[in-house]
Amino acid sequence: VGAEDLVECVNDITGGQGADVTINVSGADGTVAESIAAAARNGVIVLGGAGTQLLDTSSTGRKNLTVKWAHGHSYESVELAIQSIATGRYPVELVTTHHFALAEAAYAVQSVAGEGAPGAIHVSIDPWA
Repeated sequence: VGAEDLVECVNDITGGQGADVTINVSGADGTVAESIAAAARNGVIVLGGAGTQLLDTSSTGRKNLTVKWAHGHSYESVELAIQSIATGRYPVELVTTHHFALAEAAYAVQSVAGEGAPGAIHVSIDPWA
């Protein structure tokens, strides 16, 4: 994505229709605007890590978007997790139980939901695999 225009890629793949769902977990500057631009006319935007970016609704045009925020944890829980990892007691490299290519994203989500690959606890999706 860093070398290509995300919105252009989405439009190429979808024939100009945009993505039905965009999920933003990066927090990088400009990604909320990209989520809006890449979304389909009646798309859903999930902001799971948008950081402090503003949601500029003036850029939505004539889209009927649904925006959902996902809040996963508190500051205290992150601190506790960092302390646990720092002890070296737990093999963090084993947390990801399954790796999937981008083309297998739907199957990856199904796996975490218990309906795909058996034993999936935490999965990683590699867009370059």
